[in-house]
Amino acid sequence: FDAVIEKFPRAALPREFRGELLCNLGKYEDAIQDWTTASKLQPARKSQFIGYITEAQRRLKAEEVKPEWRKRFEAGNRHAAEGKYADARKEFKEGAKTLPASDPESGEEKSLLMIGSYNFACVLAVEAKGRSGEERKSLADEAVAWLERSWRLGFGKSRDRCHGTGSKHTKEDSDLEALRDDPRFQKLVASE
Repeated sequence: FDAVIEKFPRAALPREFRGELLCNLGKYEDAIQDWTTASKLQPARKSQFIGYITEAQRRLKAEEVKPEWRKRFEAGNRHAAEGKYADARKEFKEGAKTLPASDPESGEEKSLLMIGSYNFACVLAVEAKGRSGEERKSLADEAVAWLERSWRLGFGKSRDRCHGTGSKHTKEDSDLEALRDDPRFQKLVASE
């Protein structure tokens, strides 16, 4: 988008699209700036751009009041999806320090913690695979604990686009290879 905007600085459409991309990436202030400029370049659509800006401001405000664990688990999930396991582990570790005393009972936070717990288990299991001895055991123990938490929150019965169910996903996930022989892992996947 940057090259198009540089070539056509008076065009609103590239700024509109870049603003949408930035908003979807959580870069709300940059999105607001693009849409503000686009509204000046195309005043006939000002009310539409104001709608975009208002939504980005709402999301920005919601982001500011999110609990720390939630911000960290969202970042951990993004890093895990990108294969950046060291960054994911750091975010999950920091987020785990600020988790509430009891798990959320429903809604978006429960889902985030369920998926984040699963992804944290995967990150730890991948790291355990490359280790030996007590270090491997310690990482595997922590991975199993997070995997059990994800299942307690409903991961095993959750629906999955790739595998059908969270249970099947767990059984087939290559990230969990280091846990396959662990009796706790075998008991968990046999329970579904």
